[in-house]
Amino acid sequence: ASLGLSLVRIQAAEENRLRIGAMSMIHNRIFDHDSQVVELSQYIPDVVSGILYAYGCQHITPDYQLDHVRLDTSRTVSLGLILTELVTNACKYAFADHPDPTLAVTCRRSGGSVEFMVADNGPGFDFSSVSDHSFDPSASLGLSLVRIQAEQLYGQFAFSHQGGTTFTMIFKDQPA
Repeated sequence: ASLGLSLVRIQAAEENRLRIGAMSMIHNRIFDHDSQVVELSQYIPDVVSGILYAYGCQHITPDYQLDHVRLDTSRTVSLGLILTELVTNACKYAFADHPDPTLAVTCRRSGGSVEFMVADNGPGFDFSSVSDHSFDPSASLGLSLVRIQAEQLYGQFAFSHQGGTTFTMIFKDQPA
């Protein structure tokens, strides 16, 4: 029993390390480029590749569809934490024992909004308990974090689980 608890603690520590790493990348970009905005088409692949490497999934080649979208640092932190949770969940649940795992990440500008999507082809999960209006915070710390960060972005989000898991969020291009 204590071995199982130790493994859970190690996994939780690794997930926290990845969350901190996502935020650290933002701060490095700010100091390297002396800018208060982050170009998501560069930031998103950096975050994803770090997570895939940490989980031994570097053989997966993500399909990116990334427009040139720039966000201020606080909004990038929120998006980075969401991305970290979603890709971490894909590595843990969707890719385990999958013969041909896929991951797609989209970040597109549409008018004054940004559409952000992360999709995998895993077995899927019923996320009805984490929709915008009926979220059960006890469901998962990571999914609670997704909801909280989506609220920080004033984003509307949804999960679907047909042919895998897809997270879609739309949020305003500029802060509210």
